[in-house]
Amino acid sequence: MQVGVFSTEDRASQVASDLRARGQQATVLKTTLNGRDAWRVQAGLFNERVNAEKLAERLRSLGVQASVVPSGE
Repeated sequence: MQVGVFSTEDRASQVASDLRARGQQATVLKTTLNGRDAWRVQAGLFNERVNAEKLAERLRSLGVQASVVPSGE
């Protein structure tokens, strides 16, 4: 599940740290979007979309913007 895409690694790391402080698994991945470096924050890995949707809903209830994105996108 993707929690956000950020233009700086520092901001992505801060968001990931906030998620970890809430007991969530969070990973920062460097990528390239429109020819520029970007950092994705992802929370958890899921075998079934329904489980990812449940976590996304829980995170949204905590004020975290979260969306389910298929692996590799």
